[in-house]
Amino acid sequence: MILGLGPRKLLVASLLVALAAAAVPMVQRLDGHKVNSVRVAGDFRYVSRYALENVVADQITKGFFEVDVEAVRAASRALPWVREASVRRVWPDSLHVAIVERQPIARWNDETLMEADGSLFEPHGRARGLNLPMLAGPAQSEREVLAAYGRFRTALGPLGGGIESLRLLERGGWRLVLVNGTTLVLAEGQGASTLKRFARAAAKEIAEHLDQIEQVDLRYAGGFAVRLKQVSERASGG
Repeated sequence: MILGLGPRKLLVASLLVALAAAAVPMVQRLDGHKVNSVRVAGDFRYVSRYALENVVADQITKGFFEVDVEAVRAASRALPWVREASVRRVWPDSLHVAIVERQPIARWNDETLMEADGSLFEPHGRARGLNLPMLAGPAQSEREVLAAYGRFRTALGPLGGGIESLRLLERGGWRLVLVNGTTLVLAEGQGASTLKRFARAAAKEIAEHLDQIEQVDLRYAGGFAVRLKQVSERASGG
């Protein structure tokens, strides 16, 4: 009821009613506006572009303005090799999805892959052919082992080469396998300083014979014990 309104107020009220009525079909048209193209971006070294496009397409069941961009992002991040994803609408009818791939630096306990921050993920069959060091240890020890791997690799620098595998033993202590196949054994409480002393001594005395050594036991206060490979193994080049 608009009794008592002056001519100007009556005109404004009438215009508002008319605009509201006109807005209804406009909103309906916008709600029905379709997404006609999807653009995906990323390195796609490990992630399948086809798999990502399918995941995104499954989420586009509504109009341009009704697409749940957070749901698209979550579905994209659920792919095994996707670390992060961002999603945005681009007028007039496009959806842009950008992903950041996971970057594995090591294998963990033969089952999963590890990133530089120690986070683990399941590769789902896409890890074949990756030349990565093997790290292993009890549950929840992945970051401890990763940190030790960095320290041990630096400590062994004078020997050259690198570490093929590193295991934190259940009873404490470490077992390292160098890229040449030589195993190093450390007791609980021993670490980079022990390896550094060994590397300095080995570089002077046994570096040229390291390929002939099967294991070096460093669990001695005054030195280390060396076990040579079998003669037949050395003769065959193993």
